Amino acid sequence: MLHPDIFIKTGSISGTGLFAKKKIPKGTIVYRIKNDIRTYSKSEVKKFSKRYRKFLEKFSNEATDGTIVLHKDGAQYGNHSCQPSCSELSSGHAYMDIALRDIEKGEELTWEYATLVPSWKKPMNCDCGSKNCRKKIFRVSPTSKIVKKLNLRIKKAEKCYFNVKQPLLNKKEYDEIARVLKSPKKAQSPFL
Repeated sequence: MLHPDIFIKTGSISGTGLFAKKKIPKGTIVYRIKNDIRTYSKSEVKKFSKRYRKFLEKFSNEATDGTIVLHKDGAQYGNHSCQPSCSELSSGHAYMDIALRDIEKGEELTWEYATLVPSWKKPMNCDCGSKNCRKKIFRVSPTSKIVKKLNLRIKKAEKCYFNVKQPLLNKKEYDEIARVLKSPKKAQSPFL
């Protein structure tokens, strides 16, 4: 489920993207999985038409167990940047993404693909246009500089969680995530 202040339109990075309707503050949960995904086994995917397999190749990702995951809520349009504005948040009980910094009205929301896709075999070209663009997107080690820098940004964003409205969460969910974020043993990212 996308944050209510996010909309889909054509962008400059890679065709369709996700954009902010208005400013989204750092620490805001911008996405969470509810019941809006479809999963396929690799054997199911092999039976699909060539056209649908191409669609899945572009808009789905592969989970660590090999399952193909397709988001049905618009999240599949989140594009990559080497300087992402969003990242996964390990909340201890639910998959969610957090704004790593303030995202301005009209700005495209982006993620670091190198930390999201566990089974990449070959690099993808990158046209994100960020100052530190690597020109290639490839799976990185959990101990890489990319992941270490991203984990620091996640940690800083988590501190802002308590100071911003969280429209994707009900009171019980908000309190549970707050408990996990305050715990000294919590994971800082999906890699830890």
